[in-house]
Amino acid sequence: IQSTASNDAPRLDYSTGAEAFLLEPQSTNLVPYSEDFSNASWQKIGSILAPNAITSPDGNLNASKMIADTSLYDHFLRTTPPFSVNDYSFSIYAKKGEYNFFVLSRIGSTIRTYFDLENGTLGTVASGVTASIKDVGNGWFKCEATYTYSSGTVLDINVAKENGVIEFIGDGTSGIYIYGAQLEQKSYPTSYIPTSGASATRNQELCNNATPVINSEEGTLYFEGSALANDLTYRSIGLNSGSATNRLLLTFNNVSNNINFLIQVGGVTQVNINYASANITSNKKYALKFKQNDFALWVDGVEVGTDTSGATFTLNTLNNVSFDNANGADNFFGNTKDLKYYPKALADVQLQDLTT
Repeated sequence: IQSTASNDAPRLDYSTGAEAFLLEPQSTNLVPYSEDFSNASWQKIGSILAPNAITSPDGNLNASKMIADTSLYDHFLRTTPPFSVNDYSFSIYAKKGEYNFFVLSRIGSTIRTYFDLENGTLGTVASGVTASIKDVGNGWFKCEATYTYSSGTVLDINVAKENGVIEFIGDGTSGIYIYGAQLEQKSYPTSYIPTSGASATRNQELCNNATPVINSEEGTLYFEGSALANDLTYRSIGLNSGSATNRLLLTFNNVSNNINFLIQVGGVTQVNINYASANITSNKKYALKFKQNDFALWVDGVEVGTDTSGATFTLNTLNNVSFDNANGADNFFGNTKDLKYYPKALADVQLQDLTT
């Protein structure tokens, strides 16, 4: 799903069908055995486990088959990670076998979310749960569910024959395939963090202080990508002078699905254009045009905001590209498919073509 590389090398995400530069915050997988479901930390109830049954999404023969036994019961694996009052996201890769449905459950006040592995769609989703199912190729889907913890001490993953029905008699050979379980104390799921015997943490990834040649007096900044989540936090990308005194920013801000185009020159705001986006977590194309008294924000082929009054930067002011707000905060966490700078304020027809 993601490439691996040495320190200071970019990590690439291929889950959307094309490579994207991936930046994520720090996160910890609380499941101690994310791949070895045969370990005793995974309790088998009404189920049989066949390890190393097929090739997993990472390309190795390390995915397990979860089989429903012949009892009239739930057929599940259970783990008991640490919980406290907070938001949690659980994710796992699943592939249909003889059965088509997979269920994520939190037990205490029972919350169940059903995933259709035949059609790649959600089934019944419990109240208070945000869920998604993502096709990652070769019949595999990443199943994700986020909820706010209030009670309950265990997590279950179940085989199901149909949506909404969790108890049935299995035949002892039929089941589904699973790989890569992850529980995070976070309001949205991040990419997979493997574990083998203990929880594991991935540090946050940052990108800043790139120093291309920039025409400070006019230009166009183009960005194609998406935010990791619509969680009402600031995420910024832009050009600057090495500080927040002179900066041009594209910001996913603290209003739901809202975009901001900001220019500050000598600490004074010259441009502040807001745009209510449909969904900041879906891939979009943005272009920010700047020129004396001529500023515009384009999104997916449409001019969504303009400003015809404002100063721009003096010669040689801008010299940095940063995935933050130029002040070490509001780090951009998301997928970047393309980032370009043009040393001219592009014409409308060019901006339309560029962002379509």
